[in-house]
Amino acid sequence: MGRKSIPTALKLIRGTDQPCRINPAEPKAKSDKVKCPTHLTNDAKKFWRKFVPELQGMGIIGNSDVPALEGLCEKYAEWQEYQGKVRTLGAIVKHPTSGAPIPSPYFALAHKSFEQFARMLSEFGMTPASRTKVSTLKGDSAKDEWADL
Repeated sequence: MGRKSIPTALKLIRGTDQPCRINPAEPKAKSDKVKCPTHLTNDAKKFWRKFVPELQGMGIIGNSDVPALEGLCEKYAEWQEYQGKVRTLGAIVKHPTSGAPIPSPYFALAHKSFEQFARMLSEFGMTPASRTKVSTLKGDSAKDEWADL
């Protein structure tokens, strides 16, 4: 099956692009409609407003990425909700019928939700590991240099 393809925008930012490995016919997504959807939950909106403009400014996302971004933001909100339940109820709770101590179901849900969230972060180059591979283009002259490709 092999590795997943890395978008050309990320290759350019990371400095790992090679002309022989760039698809000249790769579609270029417009980014004029990447706006925070009104139907997102409050925590999801906070995440969107904090991180999506930065991704858009880096040229990593476009209009066609909005559904994936919505999923990322909602997964963050879900993780925060479960974490709040764990903070309130504790990691160990009493079984409803026997009263015996058991791990909180919210603890497992928070863990699973964070794993899914972390996988989605890497799709957008937002994990600590992917940040170590990213270098930004400096100034307008560097952008002009790449425009010829």
